[in-house]
Amino acid sequence: MKKLLMKVVTGLVMSLMMMAVVTAHAEQLAKSGTGTMHSGWMAVGKTVPSGENRAFWTGATWGVSFNDKGKGFLHNVAWHCPSINDINNKMIDTKGSCVLTDTDDDKIYLSFTAKGPVGGEFVGRTAMSGGTGKYTGIQGGWDFNCRDTGPNGQLYCHQKYDYK
Repeated sequence: MKKLLMKVVTGLVMSLMMMAVVTAHAEQLAKSGTGTMHSGWMAVGKTVPSGENRAFWTGATWGVSFNDKGKGFLHNVAWHCPSINDINNKMIDTKGSCVLTDTDDDKIYLSFTAKGPVGGEFVGRTAMSGGTGKYTGIQGGWDFNCRDTGPNGQLYCHQKYDYK
């Protein structure tokens, strides 16, 4: 009888602990919100000359974003963004699409456009077009500004977001 009681109590305690972990991990996304985040990126692609003082870059960037609050929406989110850049007289005009994946494997889909000088500040806007899991039906976007951190295709960005 004592063994059976210990098994029941142990099972109950383990169940409660698992419920606490799952509840803490599955934080609900507010219906709407705003905030700021930062991210680091690595770009890999190919530049092809297309005329005098003009070239196209095609490739993809990978990165990770961190919500400036250290938790919540867009914290610890991995990015994959294929894009094309039109480089004309040392000015970049880019457009692309991204898949953002959070730690629960839920995804956000977005497109973006941006402009800026080669080696200088790069400014743009994203537009979300839905997602999976807790992001199903999400809309909104954010402004961003990025800086090239050196000759190796690395970028550092700041973003201010809104969503609903």
